[in-house]
Amino acid sequence: MDSTPHQSSINVAIVLTLATILKATGIPFKGGMLDIHKGSGQLALAKAGLLDEFKKRMRVDATEFYLRYSDGRVHWHHTEVGKEDPDRPEIDRGDLRNMLLSGLEEQDVEWGKRLLRVEKGEDAKFTLHFEDGTSASGFDVVVGADGTWSRVRPLRSDLHSLLSSISELDTRFPKLAEFVGNGSCMLVDGKVGIMAQKSGDGSVKTYSFITVGERWKEESGDFTIRQLYRYPPGHKLEKNCSG
Repeated sequence: MDSTPHQSSINVAIVLTLATILKATGIPFKGGMLDIHKGSGQLALAKAGLLDEFKKRMRVDATEFYLRYSDGRVHWHHTEVGKEDPDRPEIDRGDLRNMLLSGLEEQDVEWGKRLLRVEKGEDAKFTLHFEDGTSASGFDVVVGADGTWSRVRPLRSDLHSLLSSISELDTRFPKLAEFVGNGSCMLVDGKVGIMAQKSGDGSVKTYSFITVGERWKEESGDFTIRQLYRYPPGHKLEKNCSG
């Protein structure tokens, strides 16, 4: 009987950290990107054989965090500097990206592709459709660690991401509703402030403002204001989608 282990021929679409692990075992894949934390990201890097390289590049000094009062006094200070085994050391994204790519071949990463959707065929294989009109098919497994706007999650859940907000303020959070009042509420501290206004439907709109120079907008460079979306607490993937 042949006792030689047989290599899997499963075709996988995946992100960089897991891609590096699978590369070491000979499993083909396509890729994206991933952050790093102890017990998850660092564990994955250890399996990919990159943990020592990560420790050379990690920035324990960047774990420092200050929470200050408006006058600058320190309310809380945290740092992992001096800790023998830091829990969440940081790494510059460019360094992380280069480190993960160092374990891959040029043909292992598909550049310039933005995923629009993933479809499961009658043969239980997955097809990836991209913004440029192209597609890639024949995948047995798709790992979609692609955040709130995941193009993979719809295979497992019909729930879309929701705008982060507080609904039913009067009934669910009466103390907060009382704090805002029935009209406008403004909190000002020096040159910064926050204003909340309650609308007739019971919703509350919140504005923040700062005092700046007349040409602040022109001199501040390009910036983008983004809305914050999330999934509700306790949300789980309710649909099975086995390949």
